[in-house]
Amino acid sequence: MADRKRPAATSLLEWLMAAVGALVALGLLGFIGWEAATGANEGPSVLVAQTERLVPAGDGFVAEVGVRNLSDSTAAAVQVEGALKQGDVAVETSRATIDYIPGRGDRKIGLLFTRDPATFPLEVRVTGYQEP
Repeated sequence: MADRKRPAATSLLEWLMAAVGALVALGLLGFIGWEAATGANEGPSVLVAQTERLVPAGDGFVAEVGVRNLSDSTAAAVQVEGALKQGDVAVETSRATIDYIPGRGDRKIGLLFTRDPATFPLEVRVTGYQEP
């Protein structure tokens, strides 16, 4: 009769690694369930635009604008407008669209002007977005 070897018993290290793996899996499932139950991504995006710097570029000028999403919701097709003002009248307007800004994220864009933004007050604002 052939000698058959008995399988070795499961070591303590294997049991510990199995327990760690089970805890990680249960933790991830719990986190996903909590996110789904609390609806953390509900509500409108809160988008803020701010001029960061003005740079001469070719025949014109670039106003570098940072747009920050202060909410947890993602915003898509974010429309940003900048206007050089003389009193209440917009002397020149520039627009740009940002593909998306994740929740609590930020993006930078450049608004192009022919007039020098340093000589006119520049107002930048987010004019719209879509929910993805």
